Amino acid sequence: MANKDDALLLTLRTAARHNGKLLILGDFNTPKINWSEESAQPGSFGSAVLNLLHDEALVQHVSGDTRWRDGSRPTRWDVVLTKGANDIRNSQVMTPLSKSDHALLHITMSLRGSTAPDKERTNYGGMNQAQLLSGANVITWEMEPSEPQEESWNLVKSNLF
Repeated sequence: MANKDDALLLTLRTAARHNGKLLILGDFNTPKINWSEESAQPGSFGSAVLNLLHDEALVQHVSGDTRWRDGSRPTRWDVVLTKGANDIRNSQVMTPLSKSDHALLHITMSLRGSTAPDKERTNYGGMNQAQLLSGANVITWEMEPSEPQEESWNLVKSNLF
């Protein structure tokens, strides 16, 4: 069982590190995590899950118990994880369907800004280095130490750009 747990944790860690927007949801089978205190028995799978959430700065959005059976105390087994606190705009725990012992989760996820805007970038690979060096060699680079830093920077910019 530990190997499956380790494989799951590795998969989650990899997903968290290699994706921009991220939504992970499901039954984590972690009844012994105290979600309100974010604590679990040291060395347990629940503790490993909490460590992963903290290490990767993931946010758990479900705030109520999601699983209950007759004769047992309700627990929060089902989780919704994202990279940002504002990624989920609304999360509701609803009545289970049919005879399920798991609640139905209704979530609203924000998808705005899911792609990075295009940035204008300078193509330094296309510059003529020889021309740049010969041009830089004929410029008088003497700057007065007493001059404000902004004036010195303006001299550099005006000569290079």
